[in-house]
Amino acid sequence: MARYARQIQLFNVVRNSWIRNSSINTSRSLCFWTQQNSTESNSILCQPSVTASRFVPQRHFLFKALNRIYNSPDQDRIKEVGPERACAEWCLKCGAHIRWAGARDWITEFGGLPITNDRKLLIEEIDAKEAGFMDVGFSHLHKLSGLKRFRFYKCPYFVDRDLEELQKVKHTLEVLEIESCVYITDQGLRGLSILEHLKELVLQDLPGVENMQECVACIQKQLPHCKITVKT
Repeated sequence: MARYARQIQLFNVVRNSWIRNSSINTSRSLCFWTQQNSTESNSILCQPSVTASRFVPQRHFLFKALNRIYNSPDQDRIKEVGPERACAEWCLKCGAHIRWAGARDWITEFGGLPITNDRKLLIEEIDAKEAGFMDVGFSHLHKLSGLKRFRFYKCPYFVDRDLEELQKVKHTLEVLEIESCVYITDQGLRGLSILEHLKELVLQDLPGVENMQECVACIQKQLPHCKITVKT
């Protein structure tokens, strides 16, 4: 468990650094940092023989491939620990934070999960800041029974079809925030009207949306009790 948590933490640090700055110089320094700081003989990101010039053109494919592995649901694991714990593990592996219902503190790393498997724990909030969520991973939301708040911020792989997956938690989700997710479009936003219990929707910095006013009007018509805020 400790080794697994260390690999996840290392991967998320490097990936998030790359998201913030994708210049060649940054990529070179990240590759060097990974080689120097990994405690494993075989780094999950690059071998010592990999030069910066080779790492740069491959880095996007590498991060995306590793993200897809982290997103892929493990049905045996879900059966073993239950949907809430399995979803929490998915979130943390992808760089998101979670908060259990009734708890004040956030779980921000894999090692922060309880050692024993308490199936009474319910996820109430997910904060996906620069998280590597991908479409295949949203099946982890299935059978969650207490998720009330979900925030997406600068998620590099977050697209319209992922918003459709939120219907899995439409009976509990009350607050949704979407900010700086460049692949979200008008079509994706209009589909949010399926979230029948949504009380608050916050939208900000969505360059893929061409007509925000029309999208808001469409959602508001279907969800008249939802407070919609568009920040500039």
